[in-house]
Amino acid sequence: MLQLKMIELFKEGCHEDARIIAALMFGSFAIGEGDEFSDIEFAVFIGMTILKISISARGLMP
Repeated sequence: MLQLKMIELFKEGCHEDARIIAALMFGSFAIGEGDEFSDIEFAVFIGMTILKISISARGLMP
C-alpha cells in the first residue's frame, strides 16, 4: 500500500533531520484502520530557536 511506504519515508526523514524534535502520526493509520483511500496525518515539532532563525531568514521576524 502506497501510504505505508510514505509513512516509512516520513519516519526516515524525521530521523535524518536534526531540526525535528518530535513527530506524531494521527488519524486512521495511527489506530490501524487506514485503507488505500485514507490520507495520512502527521504533526512535526521543531525547536523554537530553529523556528526563529528560519522565520528571521525569510524577513518575517526581526
